[in-house]
Amino acid sequence: MIIMKILIVYDSVFGNTEKVVNSIAKILGERHQVDIQRINSLSLEALNKSELLIIGSPTRGFKATKPINGFISDIPLNVLSKINICVFDTRIRVEKINNKLSRFIVRKGGYASEKMIKQLEKKKANIIYPANAFYVVDTEGPLEEGELERAENWVKSISIK
Repeated sequence: MIIMKILIVYDSVFGNTEKVVNSIAKILGERHQVDIQRINSLSLEALNKSELLIIGSPTRGFKATKPINGFISDIPLNVLSKINICVFDTRIRVEKINNKLSRFIVRKGGYASEKMIKQLEKKKANIIYPANAFYVVDTEGPLEEGELERAENWVKSISIK
């Protein structure tokens, strides 16, 4: 069995993204070496030692949190070409937004994972799997029922070589 070094970098405002990270890490930790780092305590040395990087952020103002955006922006060009990368966000389902105007704005504004992928592509990142979203019931959560299991299934479906 090959053990891969995996770094999960995340930010969490209300704890929902952190719960997803812990579920993902539990599954990955069964076969790989997993290092979980909240963005405010991130060591760039950990990034250099990783073979897979998973980035998770809540959607705040149609994008990832400011610390996650800053982290991605600060990574030198081409550093990420040697690391496999996956991203996810936590968000409210657009269909659950009651106000028609707000639904329209969210559809136009987008979500964190889409913006993270664009930032990472500009850095020549090796994105190995489409971004995913995990859903919260309301702005502060909690996660919708079954989302932690969905997170575990998502990470199981990522082809890790």
